[in-house]
Amino acid sequence: MKKTLESIGVLIASYRRPIPLATCLNSLSRQLHPAHEVIVVLRNDDVETQQALSNLTNHTSPEGHLDHRFPELSLPGTQASRSAPLMSLAILDDDTKPHPEWLKRVLTRFKEDPALGGLGGRDRCFDGETFDDREASVVGRIQWYGRMIGNHHLGFGDIREVDFLKGANMSFSL
Repeated sequence: MKKTLESIGVLIASYRRPIPLATCLNSLSRQLHPAHEVIVVLRNDDVETQQALSNLTNHTSPEGHLDHRFPELSLPGTQASRSAPLMSLAILDDDTKPHPEWLKRVLTRFKEDPALGGLGGRDRCFDGETFDDREASVVGRIQWYGRMIGNHHLGFGDIREVDFLKGANMSFSL
């Protein structure tokens, strides 16, 4: 049985990175399947990002307006930011730039596999000069003695089961 999931929200936790956040929001406005809503969670002491967001009033996508809201949070840390309004499906870091087909592909995977609860994807790490394009076959695993192997930015090949996802690019079917 396929899921009838048709809409997707995006949650972005941001702290003092207004320029990458603006780039991320711009990328989201160009999604082939637009987000139902974009929630950017900010710390209440992040005045610089709050001011930058007040200037971002007219993001549009090919389908229309990018609906967004910006709740403020007084607790520090990305975990508090990500769990505050967890009604969203897709979670990104503020310094990511998703491809235009990203949300469409996420929805398609959830529709195709009703047992799928969460999924993630490769994130490309940039050191200021180059992207880390190495490859690793082991991604998102916890070894029997507790050691975590991330490598989410190095993953390649077929879809695989993992033990954990990376917050820069993870989605959940709620």
